[in-house]
Amino acid sequence: MEFKSLKQRMLISFTGIITAICLGASLVLMYISKRSLINTVNTILPEIATQAASVVENAIDTRLSVLEQIAENQILKDEKASLEEKLKVLEKEKTKKGYVGISYILPNGDLTDTDGNKFNIKDQESFIKAMKGIKNISDPIISKVDGSIIVLYTVPVKNESGKIIASVCAAKDGNEISSYTNNIKFGNTGQAFVVDNKGTIIAHRDKNLVFDKFNVLEKAKEDSSLKGFAEIVRNMIAKNKGAGNCIYNGSRVYIGYAPIKGTGWSVGVMMEASEILKETRRLQIGLLVSSILFIIFGSLFAILLSNSVTVPIHDSIKVLDEISKGILNINVSQKLLNRKDELGKIAKATENMRKVLLNMVKNIKEASDSIGSKTNYLASVSEEVSASSQNVDAATNDVAKGTVNQAQDLLDITNILHDFSSQLENVTNLINDIYSNTNNIKDMADSSNKDMQYTIKSIENVNTAFNELVIKAQEVSKNISKVKDIINLINNIAEQTNLLALNAAIEAARAGEAGRGFSVVADEIRKLAEQSKVSSDNISDLLSLVFNNTESMINTTEMVKKELDAQISNINSTLESFKNIICAIDTIAPKIVNTSKSMEDINNRKNDILNKIESASAVAEEVSASAEEIAASMQSLTTSSENLARLIQELNDMSRKMDELVKQFTI
Repeated sequence: MEFKSLKQRMLISFTGIITAICLGASLVLMYISKRSLINTVNTILPEIATQAASVVENAIDTRLSVLEQIAENQILKDEKASLEEKLKVLEKEKTKKGYVGISYILPNGDLTDTDGNKFNIKDQESFIKAMKGIKNISDPIISKVDGSIIVLYTVPVKNESGKIIASVCAAKDGNEISSYTNNIKFGNTGQAFVVDNKGTIIAHRDKNLVFDKFNVLEKAKEDSSLKGFAEIVRNMIAKNKGAGNCIYNGSRVYIGYAPIKGTGWSVGVMMEASEILKETRRLQIGLLVSSILFIIFGSLFAILLSNSVTVPIHDSIKVLDEISKGILNINVSQKLLNRKDELGKIAKATENMRKVLLNMVKNIKEASDSIGSKTNYLASVSEEVSASSQNVDAATNDVAKGTVNQAQDLLDITNILHDFSSQLENVTNLINDIYSNTNNIKDMADSSNKDMQYTIKSIENVNTAFNELVIKAQEVSKNISKVKDIINLINNIAEQTNLLALNAAIEAARAGEAGRGFSVVADEIRKLAEQSKVSSDNISDLLSLVFNNTESMINTTEMVKKELDAQISNINSTLESFKNIICAIDTIAPKIVNTSKSMEDINNRKNDILNKIESASAVAEEVSASAEEIAASMQSLTTSSENLARLIQELNDMSRKMDELVKQFTI
């Protein structure tokens, strides 16, 4: 959007900003207040539901407690009393307590009420719980007698020993639970309801929902608008405590819920969102009025602010407009110059610019007058420079020719020295190769020397090992002799044992039948002695063989030792030869090093000569190039002198035009 003036821009901008801030703040406040109110409702409604659940729970407990007192009647507890007597007692209690009906139920489930009606309810949950000793209330059901909605309060009947012998069931109007919830009121649209563990409404302000057994979960499958309500009912069935919101009967409602202890029911309290958010509408109106007032006052402030800015700017524009026309003797308002803000700085900058322009014009006028007087002097000087440059040009051409010849001679000398340098480098490389090979020979000799020494040590180790082997073999021979002695002893023992066995056999034979067992033992001892002699003979033969092999091994090791001694002598001779080679190499190597250093000195001196000649050649080339450049420069100088004369004339013309332009300013 384009603005025709700064005032318009500021006014629209400030008004837009103030409007945006007011509306934004209002929307944020409205959102925060709404969320805060909803959070408060989501906190309060579950507590109200908990209180409502307590009301229903207390009412149910009261009914069951009264029925328990009835079940404590001695006639009802007496198993010998007749059913008619018990029904008479119950009939009195029915009239007194205002029950729709009251029944006595036997353990097999046979029910008889005071009106004479009989049913079997053995599969009914309330009866099963009662027979387990649990007092309970049933979900609202349709009476089999008159088709009305009733709820059954059932308690067990115990005999004097505490055994459950029957149960008493009292029927109350099914809408009684709804009366509990109907008494719970808050706000104009607040109401309470109860659902069972299947999602069926069993207490509600609308009795038709109870009578029709309205099941939210089943209806939600047919009516999509009830899906949100069904989700809340699922949480109620799960016995959770909490809050939620949904669409119900076309309106947004908030529901808090809590379970009823001792039952499978859950109570919910609901309130329409329109009633909950009613207070936020007043806040919205208040914020809207406040925003409008802020926008009006903000617009007035924007007008005053824009005037305070645009009026000084208009004054500055007038001054700048005069300066643009060349009128430099105008003054900026002193009031504007005294301001300390940005507008005052603009005014001061404008005044400074006027003064600077005034000084510049005056200086330009003075300078143009001075330029006009000096251009004539420059014209005469340029003519003298042109004549001098022609003489210098001729002299520089002669110098350039001489330096070219000198540079060519130095170039030839340089090429000769380069050839000498190449040959000298080849000689140096050969000497270095000889020195390198000598070092390699020395290294190999050193390595072989070390290997020989290692070999000597290895042979000595082997010799030591053979000596130890001979000693061990000799010890083995001695031990074998000792073992032979032991074997001879074993043979003697075996012969003595054999004699003893023979004597034992003779004595056993004399003893007859009584010595038969001893004879067997003697025979076994004889056999053992013979086996010992055979084994000792085998060991003796084997030891003789080992002894002979040991003697042969000792002789062989002595021969090997003599051979090793001979090898050590030969290796020592070889080692001495290697030492002589290393000494000869150590003598030659320094001489090769000295020769190499001498060649390097010659090469370095050659390089010095070559560098000096190259430097002289380079200087000669530079002198020749400089002479040529001087000649070229002199030609350029001549041309420049001519151009200078032309430019001086143009400068003179421009000076006259500058005087004419300066006269346009009013100073």
